[in-house]
Amino acid sequence: MDYCDITIPQYAITMLYYDTTILNYNNTMLDNDTTVHIMTPHSIYDTTNLFHDITVDNYDISMLHYDITMHLMTPQCSTGHHNARQ
Repeated sequence: MDYCDITIPQYAITMLYYDTTILNYNNTMLDNDTTVHIMTPHSIYDTTNLFHDITVDNYDISMLHYDITMHLMTPQCSTGHHNARQ
C-alpha cells in the first residue's frame, strides 16, 4: 500500500476532527486511525527528535497550533506533488 506525506502550511493548520476535509490538498480525508506525523521546532519529549506520531481516531481529537508543520500519511496517494512510498 502506498502512502503520501502531505505537508500542511502553518496558516492552514487549525483543529483536526474526525473526517475533517483538508481542502488545501485534493480534499484528502482524515480517516479513522490515520497516522499523523507532527514536526515541531522543539520536541516536548526529546529535543533531538523533532517528529511525533499521533493517531487520530473518533475520540482522540487534538488541536494543532499554528507553529506546527504536519505530515499526513493516508492510504490513498493522489498523483501530484506528493511523494508516494511503500
